[in-house]
Amino acid sequence: MENSNNILNYKKICLIDDDKMQHWLNGKIIHNIDNTIEIYNYSNAEAALNDLKTNAIKPDIIFLDINMPMMDGWEFLEEASIQNLEIPIQMLTSSIDKNDFEKARKYDVVKGFLHKPLKQETLESILIAQ
Repeated sequence: MENSNNILNYKKICLIDDDKMQHWLNGKIIHNIDNTIEIYNYSNAEAALNDLKTNAIKPDIIFLDINMPMMDGWEFLEEASIQNLEIPIQMLTSSIDKNDFEKARKYDVVKGFLHKPLKQETLESILIAQ
């Protein structure tokens, strides 16, 4: 896609996943859409949450994995709710458990439940204004 700066809803993306290969792959896909998008990569949800609370980062959207060490995606969502973080979150997980999908729907900030690997078409539909 050619430079689409004027039609993107999101120019700053936070990726929270303990898999470094996912960071690399998702970064490639994001920059295929627009190489000016700023990406914040976190392998640790607690570190991401701390940076969000202190405004060290200000993403427009978060892509959040569920299964991670130290703080999992559910714990992140609970803390984000307590902190009243209003940033839209897309769950990006390998989980196919219907209970995870239903649990995610209970959080107002969760706008979608995506399965890994992230596909460019899916990401475009999220990032580009309709």
